[in-house]
Amino acid sequence: MKAFVYRGPWRAAIEEWPEPGIARDEDVLVAIRATGICGTDVGIVAGHYVASAPVVLGHETAGVVVAVGAQVEDFVPGDRVVVDPTYFCGRCRYCATGRPNHCVHKPGTETGVSADGAFAPLYRTEARFLRKLKPSTPFRLAILTEPTSCALTGLKQVGALDGRRALVFGCGPMGLIYASLLDHRGAGGVLVDGSAHRRAVAEAIFGRRWTVVADGEAAVDAIRRSHGAVDVAVEASGVGLSHLLEVIDRGGKIVLVALRSRPVEIVPSALTDRSVSLIGSIDTIGTFDEALEAVETGVVPASTIVDATVPFKEIEEGFRLVGCDIGDGRLNGEIRAAKVAVEITT
Repeated sequence: MKAFVYRGPWRAAIEEWPEPGIARDEDVLVAIRATGICGTDVGIVAGHYVASAPVVLGHETAGVVVAVGAQVEDFVPGDRVVVDPTYFCGRCRYCATGRPNHCVHKPGTETGVSADGAFAPLYRTEARFLRKLKPSTPFRLAILTEPTSCALTGLKQVGALDGRRALVFGCGPMGLIYASLLDHRGAGGVLVDGSAHRRAVAEAIFGRRWTVVADGEAAVDAIRRSHGAVDVAVEASGVGLSHLLEVIDRGGKIVLVALRSRPVEIVPSALTDRSVSLIGSIDTIGTFDEALEAVETGVVPASTIVDATVPFKEIEEGFRLVGCDIGDGRLNGEIRAAKVAVEITT
């Protein structure tokens, strides 16, 4: 089969790859219909995030069951499904203490990073990592389930949100999803992104409920003019932490979700004196079902966030739409899409 394979920084292309099949009784083989281009994929291609090589990229995915193992009872060929790509064993010390996102087996099982992913026609997983889609849910929108699950995991560490003031740095898919979930729970505030396209998407989603600005200085000014400080801040860009530290209120919480970042000088006593919490959040912890419901009910405006679709054979154009030019080997900053879905099989 043809798959999009990573072989090293700026060395990623469609090539022939072994076709997976049913290997164990609990396995399910899924014909992939759509897979999203994630910031992690971009980071891997650019050499900013470590991945095994060679490996098939892609982890935000949905498709149709085509084969099942002997012990699989809940799925049959023809079922429309979305994939939870975060493997966990359920037995190791991390899984046993509520940290399955850090399962000891993660280094060899991380979909699209250390194990073959879903930029391919076929993907093998276990039945426990699948959820059925409603007949009305397009595959290209179901790809937002996994990032929504990640956002819900982060917000669970924040606590009650009603009426809180928020700042979200980054209007990429993760920032837009976080803001959508915050908005749904009664929080509001400021969104920041240097991309005019992504700011336009944010404005289309939130209207006047949120202030959308181009840079951190403008965000700080807007917050100080309106509320003075924020209770919750989400760093989804990798470049905004210093600005967030300027405006986080006493007892406030900052959620760090970007996998690329710039060094920032932090004065620990300033956090202590103001009871400020820095929270790192990666992957998902028991939030996948809630995430799928958020996508299927429109709490997360998937049809607006997923604003570009490319066929599998044009996957490199999909990466260019989010500012990653594989051919030239550079991140050019020319963002022409908030979220790209790659359609793989029909």
